[in-house]
Parts: sequence; C-alpha cells; structure tokens
Amino acid sequence: MAPDSDGGLDRLPPPPVALALTLSVANTGEEAFTFTTGLRTRLATEDARTHGQYIKAVGLHGKHTLRRESNPARPRIRVENEQAVSFGGRQLDRVYVDCGAREFIAVCPGHAAHVEVKNLRGFDDVALDHPALSYPEEARWSVGIAPARVARPVRRVLEPGETWTGEAHLIARQEYWDQAPWEREAGLSAVPPPRLDSLRKTKIFQRQPSPARGD
Repeated sequence: MAPDSDGGLDRLPPPPVALALTLSVANTGEEAFTFTTGLRTRLATEDARTHGQYIKAVGLHGKHTLRRESNPARPRIRVENEQAVSFGGRQLDRVYVDCGAREFIAVCPGHAAHVEVKNLRGFDDVALDHPALSYPEEARWSVGIAPARVARPVRRVLEPGETWTGEAHLIARQEYWDQAPWEREAGLSAVPPPRLDSLRKTKIFQRQPSPARGD
C-alpha cells in the first residue's frame, strides 16, 4: 500500500467474492431426451432512474444474440453492436451465444464495482433479463444476468440414468473493471461514482427459475 495525499495508506479493495452455481439435470425416466436450460440470477443495482447510464454489461460486443423481447418463441437473431449493453428503462430478454470461460463478461451495478459471469462447463450462453415494462419496480433496482444453454441444446441425448451438469461462477469485485480504450475515449462520464450509502436494500420479487426444456 502506498501513502495517500493525507499521509495515510491507500486502502486496497476487499478481495473478490465468488458464488458457485451448479445445475444438474438427471434423466429418471425410461426414454432419452435433449433439452435447453438456464438460471435466473438477479443482481441488486443503484436506482436505474438516477444511475441508468452506469448500469451496463460489457464483453458481449460482436456476439450473436437471440432477441426474445417481441416473441420468445421466435427470437430475432442479431449481432450485438453495442460496446456496453445498457439496461436503463428498456425491456431486455436476450441470449448471447458462445460465452466461454476465457471471456470477460461483467455487469456494473451503477457504482464502482462489477460482477463477472464465467461459464465453466455445460453452459455456453449468457442471458440478460430486464423486465422494465412487465416488472418496473424490480427493473428499477436490479438486473438479470445468468448462465444458460439455449442456442445449442444439449445434443448428446441424455439416456435413462444419465445426468448433465452445468457450472458457472459469479465473481463480485468492489472496484470498477479496467477501462477499455472506447471507455477512456468517452471520458469520465463512463466511470461510475462510488457506491451510495443509500443503495436500496430490498427484497427483490422472486420469479420462478427457468426450467429445463426438453425437445
């Protein structure tokens, strides 16, 4: 640690905190099947009405995405052209394809921190969920980002008695990520302020987890 301007010592940010997520699908029946699945995780944020410009996801630029906002049964296939996907007041229901363990995909909650989503095995995609129109109060104080297996179903047929397992980590760090060149070019407006003491601590409305979908 180095001395700060007041002659004291700069405080290092606390160590990261990781949450391990595991989902297993077991075939307890008598017939084989294939399936798609995903998790629903919600992250608390600052108030989207005042900090919406800082609540964003990075690492998704250039990826194919299934946009399910208009019709979840028939999503539109697009390529993400935004360097940072902002949540704000818009409805989001998207699946980003091919998000591997070596990639940096993270969400900023509106203050100088970030949560990284890392698929380890089984999960290939990342889903963004922001119900700004259907659940406006939930969307005001939280965002949804989660590991998924949607674009390419588990093609290895799950035989009777077999089990498929997906693993992912959510890694929370109390500091902003290293700025990319496009962020530095945007100036200080791209960097979120420190966390507010008034960050709302509320019970987020709990929706049911996304079930495995068989073909």
